[in-house]
Amino acid sequence: MNKDLAKLAVAFRWWRRTRKHQRQPVPPELLEKARSAVSMYGLTMVVEATGLRYWQLRGEPRPASARKHRLPNYSRLEVQRPANCVTGVPLVEAESPQGIKLRVFSMTSETSALLGWVWRGGHEVLGTALEARGE
Repeated sequence: MNKDLAKLAVAFRWWRRTRKHQRQPVPPELLEKARSAVSMYGLTMVVEATGLRYWQLRGEPRPASARKHRLPNYSRLEVQRPANCVTGVPLVEAESPQGIKLRVFSMTSETSALLGWVWRGGHEVLGTALEARGE
């Protein structure tokens, strides 16, 4: 290992020992030294020496975690129909491929946006509804 790369590795080990908590971000000056070392020694060698991840050295945002895409822990959620609903029959009843049922008793712009968001993953639909409301 090159002398400069060894110094960088020691600096990262020292930082990891002396940081206040486990999830403390890497100091910007230390991260900048590691990024500049990539041009001289290559990404793989700097990753091995510093213990950083590739995305940190490239300056990319942290990748999305798989935990965010898990199904909810609850198995059933019931909401009573509105009191102003004349009939007890829902206007729309739909079930997603995951088995999620949604019954709509009154069609409003909010319920339309909700249906679009749930079944199409349509964050655009939800954003359009919020823009229309001025939010």
